[in-house]
Amino acid sequence: MKNTALTPHSFLIGKWNVEMVHTALPKPLNWEDSFEWVEESFIIWHWQGKNEVPKATSIIGRNENKSGIIYTMLYYDNRGVSRILEMSFEDGLWKYSRLDSDFSQRFEGMVNEDRNVIKGKGEVSKDGGETWNDDFSIIYTRIK
Repeated sequence: MKNTALTPHSFLIGKWNVEMVHTALPKPLNWEDSFEWVEESFIIWHWQGKNEVPKATSIIGRNENKSGIIYTMLYYDNRGVSRILEMSFEDGLWKYSRLDSDFSQRFEGMVNEDRNVIKGKGEVSKDGGETWNDDFSIIYTRIK
């Protein structure tokens, strides 16, 4: 039986073309990501990355101890970086973020009506979330 707590995110299941424009890179990058069920309990996200963008794996689940609809994403990439992010999806807006005193991140992506395109942007903060700067813009397009 699939984890029904993840139903709002099940639209992600499948393969996606990714186009990212990163503020630190001279040109846009393209690659392919995939989302899959893991033992029908979690969603695993394989981020293939390219060049300076790391290859990463995230596992998405829900913390039943939290009130409301808040999800947790465990992130690990080929640089050896591990992070825990909070995630939500409501009214077509997919968000994930983490606050830390020296390096915080947040992402917001708007999912189109047929759920085949996600347009979003990421921001970073180096002062615990007081000041946010653009990090990247990104477009996910479902591979049919």
